[in-house]
Amino acid sequence: MMDNGDLILENQAARPVAWLRDAQIAQRDNLVLQGVELVVWPGDFFYLVGRVGSGKTSLIETLTGQIPLAGGEGEVCGYSLQNLTPSQIPYLRRHLGIVFQDFKLLTDRTVEKNLSFALRATGWKRKLDVERRIHEVLEQVGLTTKAYKMPNQLSGGEQQRVAIARALLNDPALLLADEPTGNLDPETSEGILLLLRSLAEKGKSIIMATHNYTIVNRFPARTFRFHAGEVHELEGGIPADLANFLV
Repeated sequence: MMDNGDLILENQAARPVAWLRDAQIAQRDNLVLQGVELVVWPGDFFYLVGRVGSGKTSLIETLTGQIPLAGGEGEVCGYSLQNLTPSQIPYLRRHLGIVFQDFKLLTDRTVEKNLSFALRATGWKRKLDVERRIHEVLEQVGLTTKAYKMPNQLSGGEQQRVAIARALLNDPALLLADEPTGNLDPETSEGILLLLRSLAEKGKSIIMATHNYTIVNRFPARTFRFHAGEVHELEGGIPADLANFLV
């Protein structure tokens, strides 16, 4: 893989959304990943693949500031990971969208109220602004007719679309999706993947951790394999035995 410093120098006109150089990532003092090199440009779409426990989620948590960088250097949306302070983390996360496998919707309120709660938690106050932004993100994910539905009235795919809409509320530069199709059937998973890819085509940077070999094989993109404490980009396409290290 090309060193991210070289990549940055090659394109001074554009600024990476995120980058890591010789990054060391640890969980509770246990080294999980070492020597990680990564550059994320606007509009990039990446898959992260590897066995359970190989470090995919740890990398995502490092990019969000949940796990401090244990070594090396990194930057996300202009924030230095090695110098990140606790007071800066909420501001960093306003530039990020995070999508989880289990949706994490508030089950006691409607789709509109879920999104309104998230907006107001990040400082949005004017009712008209909140309503307009909610309509915009629901339109992006194709759910404008579901605003007043409760989560239990939605299919799994619709709930995940709401979760993606929530992740888009603050117009993030980088969207991190941790197993977003893990609880969905194949047809619904494909719809979610196509939605994420369409967001990347519009300039969002997307990093998607997945075990879904069918999705990776059918919709190829840059893919990073997590194995034995290291991260390597798969060169020359997807190997035939990819499924062997997705489980």
